[in-house]
Amino acid sequence: MSLITYKGTGLMDADASHVTFQLIGQVCSPDFPEWMERHARKLDVVFEITEASSGMMTVKAEGEDEMLEAFALACSLGPKSVCVSSLNMAGT
Repeated sequence: MSLITYKGTGLMDADASHVTFQLIGQVCSPDFPEWMERHARKLDVVFEITEASSGMMTVKAEGEDEMLEAFALACSLGPKSVCVSSLNMAGT
């Protein structure tokens, strides 16, 4: 799985929050990053996958607090092709 960055369509607000979260489980699916990008776009969240393996993915994201929580939760539910067993979040 290649690491990706979704830059979004506009500049982020100076007051935007940042969060790093880790998804644990069967997260190595070729359609997962594209799925994440679609959801990030809907929530106006910018993200970067900073680390990925068959059992873990680390994501850094920026946006409004509520949208970051929604994005992390959506990623933990994921598409049918992944099975996330744990979501670990840390604000920055």
